[in-house]
Amino acid sequence: MNSFSHIKQILQHLLSQHSNIYNLTGSSAALLLALEDSPFAAVEKDEARAETLKRDIDFYREFFPGGKIFFLPDRNGPASSGRRAEVLYHLTSADSVVTSEKNLIAALWDKKHLAANSLTIKKGDSADRSTLEGLLQLLGYRQADIVVEKGEYSRRGWIIDIYPSTAEDPYRLEFFGDEIEQLRTFDVETQRSKKDAEGLFLLPAAEPEDALPLTSVIEGKKFFCLCPAEDKDGLPENTLFLSRYSFEIAQGSAEEAGAGKAPVSWLDAGMLSLKGLGILPEERKTLDDIPEKIGELAEKNRVIIVASSTGQAERLKDLFRGKDIIVPSVERGEIKDFQGHIVLTVGSLSAGIFLEGLMVLTEKELFGERPSVRSIMKSKVSKLLASLDEIAPGDFVVHRDHGIGRFIGTVRQGTAEAELELMQLEYEDGRLYIPVQNIQLISKYRAEEGAVPRPDKLGGKTWQ
Repeated sequence: MNSFSHIKQILQHLLSQHSNIYNLTGSSAALLLALEDSPFAAVEKDEARAETLKRDIDFYREFFPGGKIFFLPDRNGPASSGRRAEVLYHLTSADSVVTSEKNLIAALWDKKHLAANSLTIKKGDSADRSTLEGLLQLLGYRQADIVVEKGEYSRRGWIIDIYPSTAEDPYRLEFFGDEIEQLRTFDVETQRSKKDAEGLFLLPAAEPEDALPLTSVIEGKKFFCLCPAEDKDGLPENTLFLSRYSFEIAQGSAEEAGAGKAPVSWLDAGMLSLKGLGILPEERKTLDDIPEKIGELAEKNRVIIVASSTGQAERLKDLFRGKDIIVPSVERGEIKDFQGHIVLTVGSLSAGIFLEGLMVLTEKELFGERPSVRSIMKSKVSKLLASLDEIAPGDFVVHRDHGIGRFIGTVRQGTAEAELELMQLEYEDGRLYIPVQNIQLISKYRAEEGAVPRPDKLGGKTWQ
């Protein structure tokens, strides 16, 4: 039976030949790249495939540790622009990157321009608010009434809210004159403060105007392409192509890739087919057939079963236990040292592989393709709007600083460039207008049924 070290030798020998490689079925392309010692750039057909490839490489890197790998997403608004800038800002000569074909010709930041187009803000700094607003706009941030999405900012008097293109939470800057007196994160849905911060580092929320190709931004890396790239000019001349298909299809790609050049050589990765072994859903009658079939295969191969969750792993163990086969659960990092023939682990892997001596099976092979379910995104301001819906005109509310007042309704005030939606609260001696994003300052007045409170004066404390 081939050991992990022997399989590593086989695949690294393939990589050392500097040839195109075909027959990389399942997730074997990710296994091959996980064994690449030098920093590389792997180019997939689209963003979804690139993200899957990166996730699969991460899975195999737990067996075969290596350098850091980054995923570079496609451009798609301020949030993705921030992620792209963050990846390119932190990427070093020793790191690898996985991306899509689109980024071969897309405009990309380099470190020099990122250093000149970033902004550090610290608590206690002196900053003119108008100047800061101008800098935010230069970085691609958009003005909004309420900060909801990454790449937005809002300015209200002595407060500036910023939602960094690379952060999970927005930040609130409170000024005293030109000094940043308070700096803290806050929750988008409730607008409540979360924790104090000492500083904030901002990267762009937009793409660069000057186009730099991927090959210029990440020079010195070995390029692999997992698709017959339409624009060969975007790839270095020494790019190696990896094909998941049979020799005949790969040969066609080779002829296309080598048009007008010397013939391109292709090597067989040596992956075996999982068809005809009796474990695929269409080849067996019931789930109860799985343990016996895998037990037979484990006589000549080491079998690793990858479950998507702990619960699914327990169900698989029960399935094998019903056939008197004990399958232990082992952490991925410990599998290499485990001596058993069949092992179960929890992880994220898109598909299995079969190489002589090693079989990796996922739920895709055991249970078939699962239909993709598109999740319904919940608005980040849903709680904010729900809070406002709970208060109807005429209701009494309690303001944190001004006490009991009556909610009249909402109005919009301001200029066309900066219009705000305001809540009107009526007090004994006047009205108070509060931006709806500050709804956390008020709460609905609760009292015994029939009890009617008396509104306070603005700034009054009788309610306490």
